[in-house]
Amino acid sequence: MEEKNKKIKYLFCLRNLFVSAIFFFGFFCNAQRVQAASFYFSPKAGSYQVGKNIAVSIYASAQESVNAFQGTINFPEDKLQLVSVSKSGSIMSLWVQEPSFSNTNGTAQFEGVVLNPGFTGSGGKILTLTFKAKASGVAEVFFGDGSILANDGAGTNVLSGFGRASFSLSDSANNTPDTAPVQIGTGVPSAPKIMSSNCPEGGWCVGNDPAFSWVLSSGVTAVSMVADHNPTTDPGSRSDGFMSTFSYSNVEDGVWYFHIKLRNANGWSAITHYKFQVDTKNPDPFNVSLLDPISAFDPKAKLFVEAKDVGSGVARYEIRVDDQGTKTWVDDGRHIFLTEPLEPGKHTIYAKVFDNAGNSTVDSVDVEVLPIDAPTITDYPETVPAGEVLSVKIRSYPKATITFFIQKEGGEAMSQFVVVDSQGNARIMFDNKLTEGVYTIWAQAVNDKGARSSLSEKVTVVVTQRALLRIGSLLVSYLSILVSLLSLVLLLAALVVYTWRKLQIFKFGVRKEVEAVEKSVHIAFDELRESARKHIASLEKVRLKRELTKEEAKILTQLKNQLTDAERIINKGVEQIEKRVK
Repeated sequence: MEEKNKKIKYLFCLRNLFVSAIFFFGFFCNAQRVQAASFYFSPKAGSYQVGKNIAVSIYASAQESVNAFQGTINFPEDKLQLVSVSKSGSIMSLWVQEPSFSNTNGTAQFEGVVLNPGFTGSGGKILTLTFKAKASGVAEVFFGDGSILANDGAGTNVLSGFGRASFSLSDSANNTPDTAPVQIGTGVPSAPKIMSSNCPEGGWCVGNDPAFSWVLSSGVTAVSMVADHNPTTDPGSRSDGFMSTFSYSNVEDGVWYFHIKLRNANGWSAITHYKFQVDTKNPDPFNVSLLDPISAFDPKAKLFVEAKDVGSGVARYEIRVDDQGTKTWVDDGRHIFLTEPLEPGKHTIYAKVFDNAGNSTVDSVDVEVLPIDAPTITDYPETVPAGEVLSVKIRSYPKATITFFIQKEGGEAMSQFVVVDSQGNARIMFDNKLTEGVYTIWAQAVNDKGARSSLSEKVTVVVTQRALLRIGSLLVSYLSILVSLLSLVLLLAALVVYTWRKLQIFKFGVRKEVEAVEKSVHIAFDELRESARKHIASLEKVRLKRELTKEEAKILTQLKNQLTDAERIINKGVEQIEKRVK
């Protein structure tokens, strides 16, 4: 019986394993299709006194890359008043709709995106809402609607859940143990360590929305905090809630201190005083001026740059010439900045001053740099055989660096450098083997101060073939011409022979045709003459018997004459045709 029970249990376990495997397989497949994302609040609970502020941050969590967030938050307008909305520390890169709220309707809205590669993970801060407690009771803060879109190119909504926050509000400190004064004693929390993403301790904030965070150790039940201009303020023994972050909006310029302490069952911790400074004003307008005229031989601009900032003070300058790179410069108190050597021509020099809070003001000055005299090419060959070294002489400023440029017609320019000697002379040897063609040469000088000259006049050098190659080329050219002429003569001779043959064939054909026509004409004329003679003979017989009438005598005479004339004309025409055909 016991053995039977073991078998039943074994089969039952196998069945459960099989069912579990199917369940987890289905769950895994489904998880591959849909990744969860959610919104939540921090803090999500706490007790607060009426009249105090409650900072509630909205966070997002996503298991896959998401890039768009939208939501509407509802809160009881009779118990909470939304004082400000802070975007400080938000993961949002671009706001499609700026955060807005209505205390009349008890709503707040936001809509924004995170640029590629999007957001993945937990703790993605969206906004911080700062409420003021208006009346006692329980205040529920929750999402009315919202969406989180996946970064999948299709905008799939992967939102799977909303968080809620519930706060207990009381009229006085005595109504809740969270606000009861407790003395500092043993076992109390350590003084909190303050962190800030935009306000370094003792330094200057970026913007005027300071945000702070701290770690809540185990057992902490209340937080008391305040910000003012006093470095030693005690925030008091009344709880401001249970939160690990807090931020302010639109803080006035000046030196501030954030004071905070924590409470557990044993009492309040020591106070942490966190100094931060706010400066939102740009440095005062200033003028950049040129101290001395720029010399063509020393083309560095000597600038006088002095800016003032009554807030956080001047931190640094950024100097830029035209569209070139920016150089960071810290004034040593002399207010003088010397540029690098400038190219000949007109330039605009920009000076941008930054204060310690990152605010900036910019000014500029226009300058012009004249070129030094161009070098002179004094000696060069007008022609040079291909493959040989090209040597060029030049005169310029002693110790100047000369850049030689050489460009083949239709090609790109090449360059080489040479230093002028103390006498102002230099020779450049173009080591590259130059091929046959026409080359243009010019030069530019740079003196030891970095001053540049204008370009020299351009000269032309023709690179020719070597002598043997030229002779070979001439022979090849002459032979090519001779072969071409001979080919033309042979072609003409062939054309003449061909034409003559065609004419002979044509004449032979015409002669045959003329002979045939002549034979046909003779036969026709013989028939005509025979017929005419018969008519004449008939008239002659009639005249023997009687005298012909005038009409008959006239016809007889005409027949004889026409027959004679026709025979003469036909014989003459045939003779002429035969002569031409021959």
